[in-house]
Amino acid sequence: MPAPFRAGATWPLPPLRFHLEAQAFSFYQPALKNDPLWINVRDFFNPDEPGIGKALSCIYATPGGPARLGDYTRRLHQLRGILDRRLAVEYVPSDASIEEAAEIYLVANRGGSRE
Repeated sequence: MPAPFRAGATWPLPPLRFHLEAQAFSFYQPALKNDPLWINVRDFFNPDEPGIGKALSCIYATPGGPARLGDYTRRLHQLRGILDRRLAVEYVPSDASIEEAAEIYLVANRGGSRE
């Protein structure tokens, strides 16, 4: 099922990648192909894939990878920690006015505080 923001989109969303050294996200581009430190985020979080094990094998494929194994492993575990975060979701009723939707948006972005 496509994400709601993608409903009706006719172009494919390129796979999201994470670079273990730069600690940056980027959508896939051909230039990323030859750098094994760019890991496929979808595969990393897929329960049917080896996840961290697959990423670690990519680390060993780089010249300096084994020396940085501790750093890269810690970064992979931090990335995996995204699954432990709790996110509040506020739904805006489809019949809400612009003013009501704006108020819900403001309250959600304030984290519930009054100021």
